[in-house]
Amino acid sequence: MRKVIIEVRQNEYARRDINPHVPWTPAEIAQDAKECQAAGASIAHFHARGANGVPDHSYEVYRDTVAALRKSCDMLIHPTLGAYAASGDAAARLSHIVRLVEDGLKPDLVPLDVASSNADMVDPATNRFVTDDVVYVNSTRTLHYFAERLREAGIKPYAQAWNIPSLRQIIAFARSGVLAQPLFLALTMTEGGALSSHPGSSAGLQAYLPFLPEGMTFQWSTTLFGGNLLPLVGMIVERGGHISIGIGDYPYTEIGTPTNAQLVARVAQIIRDSGNEVASPADVRAMIGLGVGKTSSGASAPGRRSA
Repeated sequence: MRKVIIEVRQNEYARRDINPHVPWTPAEIAQDAKECQAAGASIAHFHARGANGVPDHSYEVYRDTVAALRKSCDMLIHPTLGAYAASGDAAARLSHIVRLVEDGLKPDLVPLDVASSNADMVDPATNRFVTDDVVYVNSTRTLHYFAERLREAGIKPYAQAWNIPSLRQIIAFARSGVLAQPLFLALTMTEGGALSSHPGSSAGLQAYLPFLPEGMTFQWSTTLFGGNLLPLVGMIVERGGHISIGIGDYPYTEIGTPTNAQLVARVAQIIRDSGNEVASPADVRAMIGLGVGKTSSGASAPGRRSA
């Protein structure tokens, strides 16, 4: 038996035309998180949105959302960096996180997308590209900058692997001391016209597992943007992973466009049915060494090497 982390990916850039329950405003995100914690989630990941659902990367929206989350629950808070909000300037992309720290609203986790990729979407109905010039760029220099600033702030980087080369670079960062152990990894998969990561299938997930780090302490979770992650939850748990799921990634029409809390409750039941426990926020802090930093020469929390 082990403790399994559930992260809720609350909204991403999802609209409400398919699932009307996507939270947008700070108050909606906070209430959604409160319900998700009651259902078993321990990490809340959100994108800053305006009242009409449009992405809003102004500092005030991040500030108000984090403040509302702190009042509503004690889940770990994981805001986005806003991939395209600052035209690639590393300091600007991190500026809202720096201000949150200065204002006493330090988040617990910040995503570190260790990848650069063509990010154009394909329309599944026509098989034609919707765009043809969207490139998501995270240079090694930028990633070093993020890691150093996050270490100074006492925030845990949540290293996002988009594919096997991305995972290999995360491991290289850990070996060189750029990222501290225990690592917290996300193995990303994509469907629904997004082509930048592994397919959202057992084969797509399995491809990652032989390349998980040897001789390091780490925890790993799995995300699936644009597709239904529920069929893979049992496999992920069996192989030693954790679950990052939410209606921000996918509307889950197969089960009636649920709320995030209803989706989390389904995942929690699968975890319990497998003979495992759902991790609390306090459990997660201990598991990922939050507030504790050790480089590749040492270890402070257990990890699992799965193949």
